Amino acid sequence: MKLHLTREEFLALWRTHRGYTPSVCGDACVQRSDGMDLDSILMAEMEEWYRKLLLEADESLLAPEDIAADTAMPAPSGGSVTIHLPPGV
Repeated sequence: MKLHLTREEFLALWRTHRGYTPSVCGDACVQRSDGMDLDSILMAEMEEWYRKLLLEADESLLAPEDIAADTAMPAPSGGSVTIHLPPGV
């Protein structure tokens, strides 16, 4: 099963899997006093997991999309090219 989640939906799911949702914790309260935001820590974990998935997962586990029709490659300028990707990429 392949899920298509927004960043907020993914964070909510990640919180649940880590045990940081009210329904999992009951009346527990999670607080940090070192200036770090718990969501920032969870987002870093998510991004690392996703980066590893993209690098190491079997292709059948990914959901590639052909974006060639939505992009254009301009002529090189100064030996480099900037390609503008469509929204959502």
